[in-house]
Amino acid sequence: MTKRMCFLLSVLVAAAAFAPVQSRAQGYLCGAIPGVWQWFTGETVYFDPNGFAHDGHPGYWRCWGGRVVIHWSQGAVDRLVLSPRGDYLSGFNQSGTQIWGQRR
Repeated sequence: MTKRMCFLLSVLVAAAAFAPVQSRAQGYLCGAIPGVWQWFTGETVYFDPNGFAHDGHPGYWRCWGGRVVIHWSQGAVDRLVLSPRGDYLSGFNQSGTQIWGQRR
């Protein structure tokens, strides 16, 4: 099994084990995440509805009430808050660096 396949399998197991129960309002906010985003680095980040994220590196994301956590395969962890309009993410990474993304 390749390293990438092992990572993706671990993502699926983690997603199933920690899938939160959301209220209708929380689900609405979180439903705005999937799509294409322009990241603060200039990269394009894709958020799939199934919880996967990719920008050239695989990762997975979870959302609870508009708060988003992204775990990237290279070890980075981004913690962001979705704007009320659902078009802007802002927050910090594991190093405390401010990060953001704009829906495309």
